[in-house]
Amino acid sequence: MLDEKELIEIIEPILEILRSLEDQLGTSLMEVPSIHFVRDPQSTDFLIGDHRLDEEALQQIEEFLQQEIESMYHPTILH
Repeated sequence: MLDEKELIEIIEPILEILRSLEDQLGTSLMEVPSIHFVRDPQSTDFLIGDHRLDEEALQQIEEFLQQEIESMYHPTILH
């Protein structure tokens, strides 16, 4: 189980990429992006930086990242 500091350390580069994509497009996204990690079922745990990640940790990262994305983006509703 990862603590919040570790989660932020892992997801911050992903959030930076999303922010830069929005800047490159020159517009705000019309819907909230969603993230889902796909892992080779034959692979074992893997490392991101100094963090060894298993299936539970990936799920935790996915959920935390999605919450952060949803708090960043507010989709525009067209009438």
